[in-house]
Amino acid sequence: MASTKLIYPHSARIYVYQSQTDVRVLQRTDSLNGGDVHPGFELTIERLYEAVTKPK
Repeated sequence: MASTKLIYPHSARIYVYQSQTDVRVLQRTDSLNGGDVHPGFELTIERLYEAVTKPK
């Protein structure tokens, strides 16, 4: 089942919508997986935020 992910960088939360009523809220200590779309994919939220907030 595909899902939609909304990322809110300032609150460090990711909302994963499986449907309008099935929503998971992920925080820095959680992991995001690829589900049925990309089996085996997993990324920690902390690593995602580190990648986008590193100074240039």
